[in-house]
Amino acid sequence: MSYGQLMRYISSEKIAGVLPLDWVLHFFLGAIFTIILLKFRIRFLFVILTLAILEIIKEIFDFRSMTATYTEAILDFVVTMTFPVLLYVTRLIKEKVREDD
Repeated sequence: MSYGQLMRYISSEKIAGVLPLDWVLHFFLGAIFTIILLKFRIRFLFVILTLAILEIIKEIFDFRSMTATYTEAILDFVVTMTFPVLLYVTRLIKEKVREDD
């Protein structure tokens, strides 16, 4: 099975007939990548930037290896970045609350 065939399979499968497997994998891999880098005490903004760059490179590669659309690439990027951005915003809010106390 080639890379393109594997990606087409992942993109076409849905969990419970509703949620695309592709989105689930993007979310979990983004979350795992974020958690691993944060465990190594890497700065949060660097983690987000690194993850964004890797995701952009992956989407560019997908354009060349399969028939992905811009909409799919943007949705994949948003889903991948959801966990790290929400975690970052949550930490900012917690810091702000601590400062106010």
